[in-house]
Amino acid sequence: MEADLVEHNCIDHLASGFLIKDTHREISYTIQEPLGNGGEGFSYLALDPEGGQKVVKIITPSASSTTLNLEEKLREEFRVINRALGTDYTSFPVNPLDIAVVGDFVKGLNLEQEVIQTDRAFTQSEAAECMLQLLKGYVKPLHDEGIVHRDIKPQNIICTHNEDGSVKYTLIDFGNIRQNNGLATITLTMKGTPGYSRIKGQYEFSDDFYSLAKTAYFLITGRHPEFVGAEKYDEMNDGEKFSALRVDNKFRKTLFRMLGHEKKKAYTSADDLIRDLEKARNGKAELELDLSSAKALTLYRESSVMPESLQRRINGIKARFVEEYKGAVAKCHRLSDEYLRDLEEVLMELGYKRMVRGVFTKPFFPRSGEYVELPVYERSGKESSKREILSVDNGIISRNYFRFFTLKEETDLGDYLIKDTNIFLSYFKWYKTDLKALEAAFKPAPYFVYQKS
Repeated sequence: MEADLVEHNCIDHLASGFLIKDTHREISYTIQEPLGNGGEGFSYLALDPEGGQKVVKIITPSASSTTLNLEEKLREEFRVINRALGTDYTSFPVNPLDIAVVGDFVKGLNLEQEVIQTDRAFTQSEAAECMLQLLKGYVKPLHDEGIVHRDIKPQNIICTHNEDGSVKYTLIDFGNIRQNNGLATITLTMKGTPGYSRIKGQYEFSDDFYSLAKTAYFLITGRHPEFVGAEKYDEMNDGEKFSALRVDNKFRKTLFRMLGHEKKKAYTSADDLIRDLEKARNGKAELELDLSSAKALTLYRESSVMPESLQRRINGIKARFVEEYKGAVAKCHRLSDEYLRDLEEVLMELGYKRMVRGVFTKPFFPRSGEYVELPVYERSGKESSKREILSVDNGIISRNYFRFFTLKEETDLGDYLIKDTNIFLSYFKWYKTDLKALEAAFKPAPYFVYQKS
């Protein structure tokens, strides 16, 4: 039967029964139904001459690549993929503007569809099992051939439930592959998927580990990761999001290494990652959650984690104190107004409320001294019977700049703020050094919801 003409303006709505001819193999594929579309092209379920199910994707090269050059490049890459994975990918031009990419059809839902239709998020064990299958069956064989997939994401992973109750995960869509350390020459209309892929000028094996970690985030939370362009802000965002995941510390450390923000700790081989994932596969006391609960819990946990931007400000406050004030005589070298403003802003973001403490500069002769007001900061956790207090003495009522102490919830702090230091001492316990007082005050408060900037 003679093949039909594939017109460029019709590639998004090919009818059932439409014939597409592979001019290299001299065979035709019969279109059955559309499977969906994305930035890379339009996909269809089709039958080969023997009745085998195939996926035919029609793609259009970007302006920087001709149809002939792209098709030759894809055929060369597919030879490597087929050798590594035992697959049967092929490509051929269908008109002067478009190319068909053909691969085996895999029965099942992609991971995004699976999570939505089953209305449940993955547990730690399930997420680790998914990643292990993909690493052993696809990522490692590709890396052994020097190939980086570059577009690992839930939509490119098919979940198939077998009759014996087991689940098989299949990685698909190899149109964006590149050689390790290869330059980012654009051959398709996409260079990866924002949020899941690193968009950069050179590609490495670690990019696939990064994408797998972001996929695990989706599986556990039911939420797609955000795209953050600048590398340093991406690191800060990941630090907050992955710190809040409902996984144990061993699995969390593995995910952080997969993200690769700390170059010295990043995984350099699939073998090392497989070994660590197998150790971290089983989480403790795992709960199965419906999708809406997983999303709600994720939002709450992420808002309860101290933002990286706030942690950096805290580090700056401590570093400035060590540089400018530690070892100084507080009554002779007072904290600057600028430092006090910056300190107060940070304490407010940590959940403290500002009060004032009225004192005389000469506590043993209060009537002859100068009356001043010193800031006192207080906070209490939602499930705590104690309040945390940072008193900014600034060398006026003691030799210290700061004193940190705890107070029972039922105690009225106001009764003691105006009393002299000796009475004050009988009710509270504080750290003897200023830096330790700051560090104690800066500790994250349990169950406190941070304001995101």
